Amino acid sequence: MNILIVDDDKTNLTILKAMLHKDGHLVRSAHNGLEAIDSVTENIPDLILMDLMMPEMDGYAATQIIKERFREHYIPIIFLTGVTDENMLARCVESGGDDFLSKPYSRVILNAKIQAHMRVKHLYETQMTQTQELSYHHERLKREQQIAERIFTRIVHTGCLAASNIKYLLSPVAVFNGDLLLAGYKPSGGMHIMLGDFTGHGLPAAIGAMPVADIFYGMTKKGFSIMDIVLEINDKLRAILPTGLFCSTCLAEVDATGNTISVFNAGLPDIILCDSQGKVRKKFGSNHLPLGVVSSHEIEKSLVICETEPGERLIIYSDGLIESTSSDGTMYGQDRLEQVINGCTDPVLIFETLCQSQRDFVSGGDQLDDITLLEVVLGSRVDASTDISPFKNRDPLHWQVCFDLYAEDLKAREPIQTIVQMVMDAQQLYDHRSRLHTLLMEMYSNAFEHGVLGLDSKLKKDPSGFAQYYMQRQEKLETLADGRISVRIEHRPNGLGGVLKIEMEDSGQGFDFQSYLNVDKTNKQFSGRGISLLKGLGRQVEFFRNGSGVRVEYVWED
Repeated sequence: MNILIVDDDKTNLTILKAMLHKDGHLVRSAHNGLEAIDSVTENIPDLILMDLMMPEMDGYAATQIIKERFREHYIPIIFLTGVTDENMLARCVESGGDDFLSKPYSRVILNAKIQAHMRVKHLYETQMTQTQELSYHHERLKREQQIAERIFTRIVHTGCLAASNIKYLLSPVAVFNGDLLLAGYKPSGGMHIMLGDFTGHGLPAAIGAMPVADIFYGMTKKGFSIMDIVLEINDKLRAILPTGLFCSTCLAEVDATGNTISVFNAGLPDIILCDSQGKVRKKFGSNHLPLGVVSSHEIEKSLVICETEPGERLIIYSDGLIESTSSDGTMYGQDRLEQVINGCTDPVLIFETLCQSQRDFVSGGDQLDDITLLEVVLGSRVDASTDISPFKNRDPLHWQVCFDLYAEDLKAREPIQTIVQMVMDAQQLYDHRSRLHTLLMEMYSNAFEHGVLGLDSKLKKDPSGFAQYYMQRQEKLETLADGRISVRIEHRPNGLGGVLKIEMEDSGQGFDFQSYLNVDKTNKQFSGRGISLLKGLGRQVEFFRNGSGVRVEYVWED
């Protein structure tokens, strides 16, 4: 064992060297703290015997420097002392010492202390090695999951989800989403839509997604009916899924005129049809077992068909939405969802209002299941010629867009979907769509609600506060006569992909953003969490003009 003795007393050095040599240790010596630091820098010892009082630099200072400078190594330091003063002994511990050896020295005690610290050193080094191995495997697994998730996204999300009459939210619990959302055009006109909710979440729940997506898109493009698709998917899931794993499913068809829908609901919550005023007009309950449970000949070949009017909306969602819980364990629930829909004064904002309502409700609570929400606006002709392939190869380009939204624009519509689609059209970042939507939605919500409308999010401290907040929001929105939100998005290639620089500025008075900058994701309050979300999604977050403007950089790689 390599041991360093630090002592300016030649007699003590001689005695200790003799003891240690007899036990087979390699011994080096230093006469003060400075020499000790130089010796450790040259060759790190297994253990140090350190005297307290020495010229040039005492043992306290030398120990502090060694422990700080070589913190990645475990070097036990045993102080050599003849004092019994409690304050001095406490100072030894505070400076980083691990043990004491009192004078006169006993070979038996010295050897026992060395062996004890060597066992601790061995345990420390073993733990560090295991930690490094775990970190390596964790990073490798993380990279593999990211690659698999990108492949999964490209295979599954290749349809017409970018269509102008569709809005959707995908919020998975894990890297892989157990919810499956698909949409595709029929060759003769019309659209097929599917929402699938596999048992559980994460990778086990997502294993059936790729064959299901392949069947859905392949049969839709060939003109098969949704019932034909249902039976084919059921046969496939019965063949590949283990016992206990199945898929609650909704398939809907919007005809080419946009005036008729056909619905098959197998295990999902009630699908809602809203009239042109945004009120709940009809609900399509589940009347079939989830797919993958029974053989196809046991499935009743029946659809619910309904005539629709222009401006009506179809709302489809997974049970993760209505089963999401607040911090006190209260469930969001079907009744609350319908109340939010019926309480929305502008049907154009139903989707955004539902998303915001659910986010506010669960603020501070944990998400336990994948959440998917889809809105389809009905009544316009659905032509397959409008289909686009979102995954065309496109080299990163340098471009920018700038525009201002004024009071009438802000009252009339929620522009985030349009902005996201603008980015998709310009750079084809479809596998980043969900994250960009979340980022832009958070920036816009803060600019509009707190900047233009001047609402205080601290109102949302309890259920009555939520009601007061949205009552004020509606009142201020109805009377809004002045206000502006400016948006500037610039994209620059960076070699591996590109950087989106997003700037959003409102006409409000700003806010004390400094008091919110250190609020983290574990914040259990109902306000002040938006900044941590921006930090999590963007590389840089910068406020300007007293907080009425914010810049965020979003980095993507090809």
